[in-house]
Parts: sequence; C-alpha cells; structure tokens
Amino acid sequence: SARGFYMQVDDAVVDIRVSEDPSQSKSVNAGQSSSTGFEFEAAHAFNELLSWFVNYTYMKTEISNDNEDQNGANIPFAPEHVANAGFTLSADFGLSLNTWLNYNGGFYDSNSLAGRKEFVPGIILNSFISQRLLEKDAFSAELFLQAYNLTDNSYELPWQFQNTGLAVNAGFKIVFN
Repeated sequence: SARGFYMQVDDAVVDIRVSEDPSQSKSVNAGQSSSTGFEFEAAHAFNELLSWFVNYTYMKTEISNDNEDQNGANIPFAPEHVANAGFTLSADFGLSLNTWLNYNGGFYDSNSLAGRKEFVPGIILNSFISQRLLEKDAFSAELFLQAYNLTDNSYELPWQFQNTGLAVNAGFKIVFN
C-alpha cells in the first residue's frame, strides 16, 4: 500500500531545546508549519509459519515565519526518513519470533537554524519472542522476551540523554478475552 500526505498548521507549537547543561526545553509558537511526504508498506505471508514486511516514510517538514533564524527550518523531532523491515516466524505450538530492523535518518532538537543539533539513531535491530503457554475461551497466557537494539548501537539523544544500547525485557502476560 502507499499514500501521500500534506498537513499544514497555521500556529504550530513545537518543543525546543533551551540549553544542554542544565537540560531544559520549552514549548514555543513557531508560526506556520507544513509536512509533506509519502509512505509505503509491503507485506507477504509465505504460509502460516513465515511472513515478512517492509515500510518506508519520507517526510519533508518546514516552519514558515518572520524569524530569519527559524524560517525554513525543519520541525523539531520529525525525522525525514524512517524505514522498517522484518519477518515473523510462527510455530503451531505457540512460539512466535518477530525480528525487524528500524532505520531513523535523524532529527533536529530545535527550530533554530543556527542553534539546532542533529541526532541520528541510524539502524537498530529488534526482536520479540513469545511462547503461548495456555489458550482458553476466557484468557490466554504467554511468556515473552523483547530485545531492543540487539546491535548495541549507542547514540546521543537530546537533553544530554544517551541511548544505552541493548535493552532486554522479559515477562509473563495474561490476556482476558
């Protein structure tokens, strides 16, 4: 599937970085903003056990106002390129493995052309594994393991934060129908 989009906001409010040390931000009126772009997705199930997907979003953002330092700047925290690709492997006995790559081409932390900073997360590999333990009419139960950033990609984030790299979450989940 594919779609295009155009959005315009006449009096946009955006969050900007005020300082890095100490870490501070504020919401400001930025004037008119626009977002133009497209996205597509393709997916296919080979059979009941294996499927794949890929998607991509391109978004050009722009702020228009009378401030020379902001006019023509990107909307803060809005990446121009985002893509995902992955697969799902499902077994009859309730095991499910979802693995995907996520690409973020980067974003700015401010609408100031002179004072903004760019952050580029790059490519991150993620995985989610679950094993269904029980499935009844009223509820189901499963164990899961979620791994974010398997490539241990460490990168800087706004406000003096740092992506810590690999993060793992495990648990037991009950879903009532």
